[in-house]
Amino acid sequence: MTTRPLPAVNGGGDDGRGDRSADLAPNDGSGQPGRGLRALELTAGLAGGGLLLLGVVLLLLQFVAPQLIDGADGPGWPAVLAHLLVGGAGEAGRGLRSRFPTWARALLAGLTVLAVLAVLVLFWWR
Repeated sequence: MTTRPLPAVNGGGDDGRGDRSADLAPNDGSGQPGRGLRALELTAGLAGGGLLLLGVVLLLLQFVAPQLIDGADGPGWPAVLAHLLVGGAGEAGRGLRSRFPTWARALLAGLTVLAVLAVLVLFWWR
């Protein structure tokens, strides 16, 4: 009785094409995102979530600041709404990313990072 090795499952094993882990989408048929896309999505998720949290804090300050400090009017509604909208959109995109193809996931994550940077520049570094 002889045995022979089973074939690799889901494209596993060494295919001789080298390390492709840094690609956005490995072309091995597994459908799993590469290291670059995962890093971009991680950055977008942290930035969007942080901006949403900052927006909630600004919303609270919009109502509380005038009562705590005489003459204070809070951060202003444009700043509050921009933080909440961009942060909420980033989190919605993060939650729905599994429904999109790899190229759309990369585009969505990149646009989220750029939108967060735009809000921070417009409302914090003027």
